[in-house]
Amino acid sequence: MEEIKKLLVNKRGYALLTVLLTITIFMIISLSFMGQSANSMKQNKEVEKKSQSVALSEMGILYFESAIKNAYYSNYNIVLQEIKNERENHIKNKELKDNQYYIQKARDKMKEIIKIKIITELENKPPVPFEIDYQVDPDGSKSNEISIVFISTGNESGKKTKIKASMTIDFTDFLTMEDKDSGNPGESESLLSGNEILDPGNLTACRNEQTDFTNSRCQINGSASYHNNQKLVFDNSVFRVNGTLSFQNLNNKDMNDSIIYVLGSMTTENLNSLKQSKIHVNGAANFGHFNGSGLTDSIIEVAGSATFDNMKMDNSKIFVGSPARFNQINNMNNSIIFINSSASIQGINLESNSTVCVNGNLSINNINDNSKGSSKIYAESSSHSKVITNPTSFENACKRNSTIKWGDPTISIKYDYNYN
Repeated sequence: MEEIKKLLVNKRGYALLTVLLTITIFMIISLSFMGQSANSMKQNKEVEKKSQSVALSEMGILYFESAIKNAYYSNYNIVLQEIKNERENHIKNKELKDNQYYIQKARDKMKEIIKIKIITELENKPPVPFEIDYQVDPDGSKSNEISIVFISTGNESGKKTKIKASMTIDFTDFLTMEDKDSGNPGESESLLSGNEILDPGNLTACRNEQTDFTNSRCQINGSASYHNNQKLVFDNSVFRVNGTLSFQNLNNKDMNDSIIYVLGSMTTENLNSLKQSKIHVNGAANFGHFNGSGLTDSIIEVAGSATFDNMKMDNSKIFVGSPARFNQINNMNNSIIFINSSASIQGINLESNSTVCVNGNLSINNINDNSKGSSKIYAESSSHSKVITNPTSFENACKRNSTIKWGDPTISIKYDYNYN
């Protein structure tokens, strides 16, 4: 019996030992799993922070890209027009530069605009969890390119991710010129093209019965007609008419620093002076007297036919795409008239540095030349002895020997993303 008791005691001891070992093993395994789970949670949190910081950094890249594109596209036409105007002045003053000059000038103007727009955009950006560092032309870019390198840093709970990107705006094709006989498409260039005045695009509707357009930008959705008792005022104005425009005498005030853009035809009676102003008419136009100083630093473009009563011109341009008739042109100084068809002129007083080009037959009665040879009248044909009809002379003075092509506003932009 004693031996049996000893055996039972021993078996109970072994069982207890086995239970203790089993518990110990399970505790070790459990702690191991708990440790791994804790590590996994920490790793997941770190991965999540990393992912969020990457997303914030990418948000900064998209934000900055958008700012640059907006600055570029919203100012391209302004830069283009400035370069066109400068080139026309160079032509008129016999100071025409090579194409590379105008390409680089456009690139430099756009570069300065983008710099200013970027600074303004970053100063006014809302509070966001990313930072932008940038450089414009950090390595001295090629003369035809604008290079912008920028780094967006996203920050999520102390976890930072940087993304580096670069954008290149290439102006190489901003201006190209080819021989007329090359067969390649392009804009057939003359002294005046008739499209120097840009369409301001859709504007807010003008107020009902509005006649004072000072410091106003608005449009008439349809046609508009004004009478003598309606005192129209155009001063620092942009006035667009989707249909036809007609008004009677406009003698109450000069038109200053303004644009009238008419998609239909235009008819007026007497007008006062135009100073630093522009009128574009897609259809035909009939103008009365231009009183006072006439046209000063101004442009009139008419795509259709046109008639003009008496006027003066100083540092101004007139383009007419179809037959034109002028009464008396007085004191034409430092100005250009280009008629892309036949024309008749009652009389003209030429002062300094002025040119008249008629791409057809010119009928003219009186020419009074006070320019001492600095002003000329050219036509395809004319019976007047003072009108130059030699084809080569006409071509050299009134047209170019080549075809000019201005670049597409969609300049190529390249991106190079580097994750750090």
